[in-house]
Order: sequence, then C-alpha cells, then structure tokens
Amino acid sequence: MKKNISSLQVFRGLAALAVVGHHAATSTTAFIGEVPAWVNNTIGKGNFGVDFFFVLSGFIIMYIHQYDNKSLKSVTNYVKKRVTRVYPIYWCIAIPLALAYFFIPSLSGDGGRNVSILSSIFLIPDSGAPVLSVAWTLIHEIMFYFIFLLFFYSNRAFLCLIFIWVTAIVTLNSLGEVPSGAGSYIFSLLNLEFVIGMIAAALLKKTSFKIAPFLIVTGISLGIIGIYFSEYSNSIRLIFSLGMAILIVGSTTIENNKKLTWPGIFILLGNASYSIYLIHNPALSITQRVFGKIGTGWEIGLFLGIILTTLLGIILHLTVEKKILNYIHAFRTSKQPKQVV
Repeated sequence: MKKNISSLQVFRGLAALAVVGHHAATSTTAFIGEVPAWVNNTIGKGNFGVDFFFVLSGFIIMYIHQYDNKSLKSVTNYVKKRVTRVYPIYWCIAIPLALAYFFIPSLSGDGGRNVSILSSIFLIPDSGAPVLSVAWTLIHEIMFYFIFLLFFYSNRAFLCLIFIWVTAIVTLNSLGEVPSGAGSYIFSLLNLEFVIGMIAAALLKKTSFKIAPFLIVTGISLGIIGIYFSEYSNSIRLIFSLGMAILIVGSTTIENNKKLTWPGIFILLGNASYSIYLIHNPALSITQRVFGKIGTGWEIGLFLGIILTTLLGIILHLTVEKKILNYIHAFRTSKQPKQVV
C-alpha cells in the first residue's frame, strides 16, 4: 500500500473548509445579521467536518502504524511525530489568544466561560474549556493518540482496551449517565468515530478494487443521510461517520491501485488544513465584527469571512507551520531542513 495518499490530504482540506463555513455562518449571524435557513441547512452543517476529521484520524493512524514493530523505538517515533505535529503550531495560536483574552476580555463572545489551563496548554481533558474554542476536538485527538500507545505493546491488549472503551461509551450514553468534566471527553460518542476509522483501515487490505467506486457512492449517500437526519438523535451522526469511513476506504483503494492527480489547490488546502482549523475562529471573530460595523450585509460578509480566514490559514501554514516542521525534522535527523507538508 502507498504511504502517502493524496485523497486523504484533499479530504482534510474539505473538512477544514466545512468547519470554516459552519463557524462563518454562526459568526455572521452574531455580528452582521441573521443568515437564512437555507444557509444553516447547507454551509451551517459544516460542523460535520469535525466528525470527518475524527474518522480520518483513526484511519490514518492505523493505516500508517498497523505494521510497525512492537518496540520502544516505534513508540518513541510515534510520540515524537504526534507531539511535534500537534503542539508547536497550536501554541502559536493558543498562547497569544489567551493573552489577548486576558487583557481584552470583550474579544471573547463567551467571556464568562470557565477556562482550563490544562486543557488550554496541554490539551488534557478537564472540567474547564480550552481558550481556543476548537481545541476541544484536539483534546479528543490527544486522548486517542494516548490510547493508541497500547497498540505498540500488544494487539490483543489494545483490542481489549478498545472493546472496553466502546462498551462503556455505548452503555453510559444509552443510560444518559455520561459524567461531566473530563468524563464528558472520555465517554463521548464522538470517540467511536476514531474506532470506525481504525476498523476501516484494518479492512482496507481486504477491499477489492472493483467495488471501490460502489463504496464511494455508498459512503457519500450515507454521509448525506447522516447529516440531514442527525437532528433526531446524536447517535445518527455515526451514520455520517460510517459513510465517511466507507468513502475513505473506497478512495484509498483506488489510489493504491491507480495514480490519481488532484488540482494543486486541493493539495494545498489539505496541507494547510490544521493551520486553517486553528486560526479560522479567532479570525472570524474579527472579520465579522468589522463587516458588521461597515454594514456589508450577510451575503458579502459570509463570503469574505470564509475567503479571508482560509487565506490566513494558508499563509500561517506556509510561513510558520511549515517552517516549524522543517526545523523539527532537521533537528531530529541532524541534516539540513527538508520540505515537510
């Protein structure tokens, strides 16, 4: 199987754009004017980009590491890659934002929320919220990365832990007994999406190239059903997640058997997706306030908010994130900086 799958990068970019659209609609309503119902029923559904990210994360981690040796070296490499990928650029956004909220509390629409230092700096589950609002999803990511460490010790032990975790999540949510605080992260239904992604990666090698197009159509169809029926139950969101897992398997199977060429802009969006995700909400808080003051109207304000914050995320990726990753790579290998995307 190919190590680098372009489709996965493209999916990252599309998921990031979906989340940007969701928050742009919310911020436009808050600072410019009420957006119509059809906007909330289309762009406003972009919060499902988070679910896509979780499925994709589970898939990628298993896809990359399922054949790794059970050794301390594998664990060390895994931890170094995950830590350096998540934290440095996150701190570049979270720390200045925390300082800005401290000195100018009015910048935060939720100025009275309970902020946790543990969550804000180290992305550890806590009773308080992280200072960067979207970082709650990163807390889930870090928790999943930590649990995956057991995979490098024993497949059987890892499967047992996942089984116990899934059983606890399903049981507590069925009974309506999910704990508050840190427990709300540990036992959230959203964690099942990482598991769905891992299962998809494990099944990939058994997937025939002939059925890959059917899987893509099926995945997209289930995704649409999951989005538009999720209002009836949070558990229906898992239909969307299942659809995205099937879509990923189908597209990865095709790319493992046939070269696919994506337009450069889609690859760039995928490479910059993490920076876009981190910066877009604080940026929208500013842009939509400005557009509200000058009276652009919701149409222009929404469009410009999405475009400007996405461009800002791309610039952040090219000028900060990429350089950080290059120098970290150079430091680890004691060579000259290489291009890392």
